[in-house]
Amino acid sequence: MSFEFEYRYTLPRQFEEYLKTEVKISGKTLRNYRSDIGHFLAWSNHAEDIVPHFTGLLVANYKSHHIENKIPEGTTNRRLSTLRNFGKFLVKNGLISENPAQLLNNLSKIESVEQTQRSILEEFEAHLREESVSKATLKNYMSDVRQFLAWIPKRAT
Repeated sequence: MSFEFEYRYTLPRQFEEYLKTEVKISGKTLRNYRSDIGHFLAWSNHAEDIVPHFTGLLVANYKSHHIENKIPEGTTNRRLSTLRNFGKFLVKNGLISENPAQLLNNLSKIESVEQTQRSILEEFEAHLREESVSKATLKNYMSDVRQFLAWIPKRAT
């Protein structure tokens, strides 16, 4: 059995055990979370090695994917809750130092793609400031990301 196989199937099982013992969720919620983490891993294309790819950008893109594809609000919010708990599990087990899904807010009835993009920009700007990049670098990177976000809807047409 390869490491990738073990990793892919044991990490979700360990997450389930964490949910049962630490979070103490009901059987129905556990089934939903099991389905949700499977959906996220399949969507991410990183099922074999999700930990290094579990970033704020990935979870924000996952949320945006739900908004753009008009996934029902209740389903989206439950999946976001699953990601927040998955991040807590990864932090508790020392696999990551910070939970990138912690700041992931549930959808409200009026959330829009533009609001999600603003949130991504704010998070990215905060990250750049933490990295102490120069003012010119900050300005240029933010401009590039804004242009990219403006290009995404045009690509679909």
